[in-house]
Amino acid sequence: MTDRDRCMARLAALYPALTEEQADRFGRYYTLLVEWNRTRNLTAITEPEAVAEKHFFDSLAAAPLLPAAARCIDVGTGAGFPGIPLLIVRPDLAMTLLDALQKRIDFLQAALEALGLAAQCLHLRAEDAGPAPDTGGLWPRGVRVLQRREDVAGGVTLRCRAALSLNDIRKARFRALSLSINRAALSIK
Repeated sequence: MTDRDRCMARLAALYPALTEEQADRFGRYYTLLVEWNRTRNLTAITEPEAVAEKHFFDSLAAAPLLPAAARCIDVGTGAGFPGIPLLIVRPDLAMTLLDALQKRIDFLQAALEALGLAAQCLHLRAEDAGPAPDTGGLWPRGVRVLQRREDVAGGVTLRCRAALSLNDIRKARFRALSLSINRAALSIK
């Protein structure tokens, strides 16, 4: 069994709702990730089962929380987590992937093209980006959701509190929905 097959078997066990097309895209994403990681150091996690669980499956936790056609930004996306996995299962999302390193942006653009997905890739530091005017959902890692509330306009407002500093967020190992750069409430519309 190849590493790709092992990764896909683990993901299928964790997320049985995957369609054949989605599973194929995750398989291609895994292959690209491992190939590019050899020369660009995108992630420390490359074992097939760990990628399936810690990158792919963890990234999908937000999928049921996002309304149809939500505008989202993945801040500090790195190798595309959680943005690209969310796009694989939710192609209706208008996703922006933001990262400070050009090598990651190059990978993200190549991955999106190879997977037939559409997203905007921005090469910026999170603290320099400021509030994103065209996006509502932000995912810096390391904060926790305090409240989820449906608003009258049909959007979802997530009120959050930062649990860690920006430096700690970069190092955080868990994923959670979070708030904008200025740590204010955010709206997903």
